[in-house]
Amino acid sequence: MSKYTTNRAAAGWLALFAAGALQASPRIPVRDDEVLTTVRSSLTPSEAEAVRQLRQNKMGATRDQLPAALSLARNLIRLARAEADPRYLSQARAVLAPWWNQPDAPVETILLRATIRQSQHDFDGALTDLAEVIRRDPQNGQAWLTRAVVLTVRGAYAPAREACLQAMRFSDPLAATTATAALGGMTGSAGNAYRLLERALADADKARENLNDDQRAVRGWAMITLGELAEQCGLPVEAERHYTAARALEPRDPTLLAVWANLLLHLRRPAEVAQALGEFEAIDALLLRLAEAEQQWQTIEPGRSTDFDRHVGMLRERFAAARLRGDELHLREEARFELRIERNATRALGLARRNWETQKERADAQVLLEAAEATGDQEIVAAMRNIVTTGTTRAAANAKDSQP
Repeated sequence: MSKYTTNRAAAGWLALFAAGALQASPRIPVRDDEVLTTVRSSLTPSEAEAVRQLRQNKMGATRDQLPAALSLARNLIRLARAEADPRYLSQARAVLAPWWNQPDAPVETILLRATIRQSQHDFDGALTDLAEVIRRDPQNGQAWLTRAVVLTVRGAYAPAREACLQAMRFSDPLAATTATAALGGMTGSAGNAYRLLERALADADKARENLNDDQRAVRGWAMITLGELAEQCGLPVEAERHYTAARALEPRDPTLLAVWANLLLHLRRPAEVAQALGEFEAIDALLLRLAEAEQQWQTIEPGRSTDFDRHVGMLRERFAAARLRGDELHLREEARFELRIERNATRALGLARRNWETQKERADAQVLLEAAEATGDQEIVAAMRNIVTTGTTRAAANAKDSQP
């Protein structure tokens, strides 16, 4: 299993690419050669040259060139996740362009295409690709695992459960258990899911020696999922413990930093968030949480000097630019910005409702619930509260039973 195809690498970090608002006017260049920004690349010179050649189709589409293209595309997808930068996804697609539309494209290419499409919220396209991979290779554990993740995000729980069962047969046991636990958290079984995943992680750690990148990624995903389940069960101390363990593995992981910041903001510990995220202004979702932390910090300590106004201005500009591109892939983050920063509950509700049509994770329900409460939409409040709190009382009891 490769890091780029784990849940967090293929799906969870997607929430970090915020879509836009309309309050600011984005900067539009007046000349084709005007430099808007200087982008640092994490590619090696040889990788950058390979991308350039493949974009120009200089390498062609021969079978002997495919392994190098697949390896490069995987690394680009990994970088997209690690740096929360979707531009690497476009480069990965360009690398695979010679094979992208081939009707008989190799299975490995179709699987990567599914990952890229899922990462860009083309869930239907991703599911079509995964179905083709499974048709050709019914024992492809990665395809089953990714299918389980996509279907869970879409709220299609029955087929997601079947995909989890198949992933248990053919995929990495800890990865499959993590996907199964995430599904359990959405279907009223958070407490049982927490206990199941905690045991699976303990069993995996018994056999651990030196972790490779794939094993490190799977463990990080498992720890993040444990933290989210602990929060759902009303166990914030345990949640922070799991996030802290994950940070020891991948201290700069954007998805991990986002969920950890969410917890600390809920616990009203904004100073820690502000201090930890100050170096991540380039990542929109972390900049949003940094601004929230500064806002909360000023409430707790009136007169506290922060960069809140500057950070809000940066967010407005970035969101406006995303809106200009027609990018509405990440409405959850935009709704959160409108609700918590701009205090525009009506707009936040509209964004959150549109987001719910596409993806149905607990965080999506949470922001929709908050917006509905702020606008007094009791019908949505009732529906989302039921989703957010499904099985929570029972889950908390079951999870606490597992504590020493």
